[in-house]
This record gives sequence, structure tokens and C-alpha cells, in this order.
Amino acid sequence: MYGWADQDSVRRNELLMEQLRKVGFRSKMTVGTVADAANWFLVQRKGDAFLASGSGRPDAVTTYLQMFAADGPNNPARAPVPPQLPEVFKAAQQDDTMENRRKKIAQLQRVVAESALFAPIHFDRQIHVSSDRVKGFRWNLLGGRPRFDDVYLQS
Repeated sequence: MYGWADQDSVRRNELLMEQLRKVGFRSKMTVGTVADAANWFLVQRKGDAFLASGSGRPDAVTTYLQMFAADGPNNPARAPVPPQLPEVFKAAQQDDTMENRRKKIAQLQRVVAESALFAPIHFDRQIHVSSDRVKGFRWNLLGGRPRFDDVYLQS
């Protein structure tokens, strides 16, 4: 399994490995830079899994292309896609108004859902652990991410 070497990623890697161990899977994590880990798994086709964070994309079609195109970077096995998918991709990219694109992206989502191209197992926004001794913890304005600028541990 490949992953990133930053502190948060290493913690996620260790948590996942421990969860896998508890259900009988042995795993070995190799960490590297974002570029190295992606290269090992997606280009060199090494390893069985790649644990990486994903960010939002400005265009929904970009996300679909990365995940479900036959040659997309998140389809390293080059799994076959439904025959109508390339045409639906093309149509979703070519419309010029938001209303038309919304309709085409809905068609794209329908093809993905009906073809069962994606089966999310778990989506973990963040890992947070706290206790009564942790003081000053608060969420950001959007509520999705914590703020740590005033956090301290009460002795």
C-alpha cells in the first residue's frame, strides 16, 4: 500500500492499517512524496492500494473523468467502462450553459450509478480526537474543518 509522508497522512495510514489488522489483513505502508506515491501506484502499477486525500474539483466532469474514464488516473486497472460513457462525457463537457451542463452531468451520474462504477466504502472528512482536557477547540466558519490556533491541553 502506498501513501503520503506528511504527518496527517501517516496517521491516517496507521489508523487504516490497524483497522485492517483487526479483521485479519496484513499490510505494509510505503510512504513518499505526493508525486512519488502517485507515480509508484498509478504509473508504475506497484502495490495493491493507494491511500490519498482528494480535494474538490472546480468542474464535476473533471472528477468523473479522473474516476471513471478508461484511461483516467483513478482507474489504474483500466477497468472497462460502459459503452455509452465516453459519449456522455463528451456531451457534458460541450454544453455552454449551466442549465444544459447540469442536465448532462445528471445523465453522466445516472450512467455511473446504474453501471455501479463506484462503491464508496467510507468517506472520512477528518480524524478528530478530543477529551475534557482539550481546551479552545472550535470549528471554522463553515463547520467542516477544525481550528487549532487556540487549542491547548489543560494540565
